[in-house]
Amino acid sequence: MAKKTLKSENNYIYRVLGIVSSAKDYRICHYINKELEFKFCAGDEVFVEQKIGQAGFNMKPYAYQPEESICKYFFINNKNENDLLIPKLKEMDYFLLVEGEILKTEWNHLVKTLKTINVIQHFIEIEIKHFTAIEHLIFESK
Repeated sequence: MAKKTLKSENNYIYRVLGIVSSAKDYRICHYINKELEFKFCAGDEVFVEQKIGQAGFNMKPYAYQPEESICKYFFINNKNENDLLIPKLKEMDYFLLVEGEILKTEWNHLVKTLKTINVIQHFIEIEIKHFTAIEHLIFESK
């Protein structure tokens, strides 16, 4: 029997913000929903396998897709008890992922509004080229 190989290329476009906040994820999502008129909803719990020898990571991502947009937003916790989803970014408490093309004006509005939310101490855009685990997060969160 002939062996066939399926090759898949990643054609996804996404941007990621790392967020520092001592507030609970549901509280931050509440403020984002209120200020940006989003409708983040908690999804089903997802188990993310870590490297061999490390415990897995349970998380409950929040997701939102506006009707008029091709973007989909994910809000994901980086910390679970004593574990880190992305150990390279241990200073980040949460990630806000934007999957799909986002207009520059929408992105600027998102960033400007996040700066006004008091429970968010700091956030920074994470460059994808240095961060390959984001792709895994998006697929696990769907």
